[in-house]
Amino acid sequence: MHCPGSLRMSEGIEDKGSSYAREGTAAHELGERVLRQRLKLQGGVAHDFIGESIEVEGELWLVTDEMADAVQVYVDHIQSRIDELDELDDEGVEAFIEHRFDLARLNPPGPMYGTSDCTLWHEGTRHLDVNDYKHGAGVAVDAERNSQLMTYALGAVVELGKRPETIRVTITQPRGHHPEGIIRSYDFGWDELIAFKQELFEAARATTELDAPLAAGEWCRFCPAHATCPAKQTQANLVAADAFAVVTPSDETELPNPEAIGDEQLRFIMEKSRQVVDWLRAVEAHVMARLERGEDFDGFKLVEGRANRRWKDPQAVDKYLRGRGLRKGERYTQRLVSPAQAEKLIKSLEGPNLPEKLWEKPEGKLKLVPSSDKRPAIERGAQDVFGIVPQD
Repeated sequence: MHCPGSLRMSEGIEDKGSSYAREGTAAHELGERVLRQRLKLQGGVAHDFIGESIEVEGELWLVTDEMADAVQVYVDHIQSRIDELDELDDEGVEAFIEHRFDLARLNPPGPMYGTSDCTLWHEGTRHLDVNDYKHGAGVAVDAERNSQLMTYALGAVVELGKRPETIRVTITQPRGHHPEGIIRSYDFGWDELIAFKQELFEAARATTELDAPLAAGEWCRFCPAHATCPAKQTQANLVAADAFAVVTPSDETELPNPEAIGDEQLRFIMEKSRQVVDWLRAVEAHVMARLERGEDFDGFKLVEGRANRRWKDPQAVDKYLRGRGLRKGERYTQRLVSPAQAEKLIKSLEGPNLPEKLWEKPEGKLKLVPSSDKRPAIERGAQDVFGIVPQD
């Protein structure tokens, strides 16, 4: 939607994905398993699957404590939403888990479809609830006017043949840091959904034009054509030209000293640095892909990196170790539940809240972000840096 020409630029480029994406797929499958158990009133939690493996594209992913912790947050949210809607009346909630929605009936400019993690429909209040789980920790995703989730909402309306009175889209991202928290929602109505449909279709039509324009921005990060896109190259050249114009390097390979760059140039470089870094990484991935295909690339080669051993089949290993006399406590590592998990367990027993003297919330690591970021700025003075200076 941001860059109409990206569709043309991406044609013929193989998108291999990444290990992060495959891990996310495994986490989604874990969430689907637990949710389907819940809907069948069979109970179950994500932690029941710790130690099991989930295969994604021929690669086995072990369900760890960390994965189970994150997925359980998503499962608990879905369960709470179902319970909240159930309490409104006796109509019940219709749930669609990992359901593919297609906009074909709306005659879009091209194929438009997607798989929603969990969509809920409550007939009594005519409420549509679209939920998406994000396992990634690197990019915090906004829920407000999220085009992916609003497209799922359109698909649900088409398939159900219903006109919702209220719509809520929710992102659950337990491992990501966002000023609005790990669960964030956006509520809107029918008119806004129809307006979005027009916006979506206009953007789709723009991609079909032969001269569809290219536009570089943060959205380039996951584009298959990232490394070869002329718009990204132009943007990188502008940043480099602005930086090198300040100081003439004494050597062709020497970068200018940041202390010699003025504030205006520093601000420009900082604003564009993330996009340029992403582009440089994409260039490296592009060259690696060419070498992996057996092509020659002068000046660079592929070598085997260092790798640690890992289990082929954790369940088979568990059986083997058990046969060698190792107890469960020796075969598996254990750790104390987190404060959030403990509080949830206590509340389920209708017990008291977790005493504050037992836990603390450490300061988060300082992070440099644009001024437009919604989080409040941290004011730091000399005393914060040097500590309390004695009066004498």
